[in-house]
Amino acid sequence: MSAASGMAVRTVQGSQLRRVTQRLAVFASLTLVVIAVMASLVLMQGIDRQLVDVTRPYEVRNQARELTLALTDAESSQLGYILTGDSRYQGIYNRASITIDARVNSLTAVTGEDPGQASRVREIVDDINQRVVQLEDSMNLATAQRSPEARVLIRTGINERSMDPARLSLEQFIAEEIPEPVLPMLFHQAPF
Repeated sequence: MSAASGMAVRTVQGSQLRRVTQRLAVFASLTLVVIAVMASLVLMQGIDRQLVDVTRPYEVRNQARELTLALTDAESSQLGYILTGDSRYQGIYNRASITIDARVNSLTAVTGEDPGQASRVREIVDDINQRVVQLEDSMNLATAQRSPEARVLIRTGINERSMDPARLSLEQFIAEEIPEPVLPMLFHQAPF
């Protein structure tokens, strides 16, 4: 083989080696990019889980407190309607009853992932449903022009403050089942 042909072979082999090296470098770079993307996705999933862990207790608290307010509205408007016969109270009562149903459904939905909370909420909801029936009975008496009978129920204490135990159960649920938010503590650092 001549020196020129040997040189040509080495040049061809050198250029092939450079192409292979470049291809390997591109492949390695793409592999690193894919690994970085996968690592980013795993980190984002972890961040998403942490956000859910932080926001879920707030949502549960909010739904429980909104339910407490709806119970208060229903009870107050029921009493107002029975005592005065003013139809505005009946409208407020009807809206509060719808709100109670919506809040019960919302609270049940947001606690569904935690079996302990879901069980506790079912107990509270059963109690609320029984108490709502008492309110409805009094409202039915009042709307049927039997207000004196509805007032007797109130005077005898059968219906008096009937939602207090349900509200107390909700407040205890909030206090026991849902830890105080830690987010504000994250922003307050101890002095060094």
